Amino acid sequence: MTDFKTALGFIRSNKIKMLQRPKELHWLFNRIKKLDNPRVFVEIGSGQGASAFILGNAMPVGSSIYMIDKNHPDLRLDVATALKRIGYDVREICGDSVGYMTKRIMEGHFEELEADILFIDGDHSYEGVKADFEYYSKFVRKGGLIALHDIARHPKKPDTQVWQLWKELKEQYNTIEYIEKGKHVGVGVVIK
Repeated sequence: MTDFKTALGFIRSNKIKMLQRPKELHWLFNRIKKLDNPRVFVEIGSGQGASAFILGNAMPVGSSIYMIDKNHPDLRLDVATALKRIGYDVREICGDSVGYMTKRIMEGHFEELEADILFIDGDHSYEGVKADFEYYSKFVRKGGLIALHDIARHPKKPDTQVWQLWKELKEQYNTIEYIEKGKHVGVGVVIK
């Protein structure tokens, strides 16, 4: 476990592409740190692994970090290696988050475990993010966090429809959110 500034410095110094804004990740990092002994982090849409590295470091060493992405895992090799060196149990799953094989793999891992944090940043279509939320939220423990990225409506990106699901979730669950002023991204958290 390291502090946010050190984790962010590793990502920047290794030129790993980060798809989230630093202030968003810092806000979510602090929410994770407030959880009581989190042990399992699951990320859907890991990209090159920047957010998994930063947010995973908010958890105690020895925790499990699952990175799910349909793109080749070689993109995340540096991040996975670094997390393993620190002492985290890293699991990379290459496949569509709601594809048959990915679902079977995850079901096998979560027969006896529950996730403390689920971070959804994969398919940004309404149908895609809803499918991820509906399928994976059942693996999150009571009191755990389900975070979604890109919850603010973006006028120039009509295919980014996470905001539609976020609007529905805010009516149904206990939620908190962070949207940086003047930015069309944001992180929303459902507290299960």
